[in-house]
Amino acid sequence: MGITVGMRGRDLRAFMQVARDHNLIILIRHTNEDSLQYVGVRGYYPKPAAVKAKTADQNPPPLKQQVGGQVVAKIYQIAGLVVHPGFQPQAYRGAKVAKALDCWEHTMETLAPTLMRKPVDLDRPGSWSLWSVERQGVKAPRWKWKVDTDPNSRHFGCLQLKSDVIPWSYVHGDYDLKDVIVLGKESANQRNEGAMDGVKNFTPLLHGVTFDAVLRALNASVGVDMVQHGAEAQFAWHGDEPITVVYPDWRFLTLLSATTVQSWYQKLNREVLGKVGVDYQRDRSRMFHFGPDGMFKPGCLPAGSWG
Repeated sequence: MGITVGMRGRDLRAFMQVARDHNLIILIRHTNEDSLQYVGVRGYYPKPAAVKAKTADQNPPPLKQQVGGQVVAKIYQIAGLVVHPGFQPQAYRGAKVAKALDCWEHTMETLAPTLMRKPVDLDRPGSWSLWSVERQGVKAPRWKWKVDTDPNSRHFGCLQLKSDVIPWSYVHGDYDLKDVIVLGKESANQRNEGAMDGVKNFTPLLHGVTFDAVLRALNASVGVDMVQHGAEAQFAWHGDEPITVVYPDWRFLTLLSATTVQSWYQKLNREVLGKVGVDYQRDRSRMFHFGPDGMFKPGCLPAGSWG
């Protein structure tokens, strides 16, 4: 499972070109590597701001069924797609299980508040129609949504979205921006405060170019709307997700942990516009930290997901 790390080479080149064109340093958080196979494929679309729900870490084990007197294995392909945790309880690993449940509830808070904390009974297929009916997003009315509840579908349990310009599509991971920085203005971090699809959307105030122009350029260069909203450094502290930094001179580097991200920001003399969290550099327990669940420890390849 997984396709190397969570960014396509062609997309890295696209980010580097935009960084060069606009004299920017751009920080991108990797997406779920299993999402990459769906990028640009008809019937699949990147996560918009309205969807906080997580993409699946893995496919569930094959489901054995009796068909015509023979045992056949039903294989669901959900890794890299946004899934309802109630329909696919084995979609996530470890600590991400609880986070995925919480993020699904936040998504329902935007799309359908009356369905928050509604359980799924896998033993009562007749009750699944509650989720398969087409609904309009309550706080994000440009989106219609439903869950694929057909047990014969390879994407059983996955979220689907539709808008006036997007046909019914399963939802894969997007590229979250960590930050956008104008070269020579590294210490200047200000933000515009707005909203998108019923949720807060903070975007960086940039010297000489607007964030919207950068976003449009990135998506045009990638060829898909993989960047959907504002940047994390305008509202949040650092996290352990891998971050790729691209410079306007065609250089790039990858920061693999919160410790290296925090150190990079300190060397740049740049503050994030969020509540200060853990001081990772002073946290002695992280002396031999190898990322979430040890995914970057010696002998291990990156196989986690972030979307």
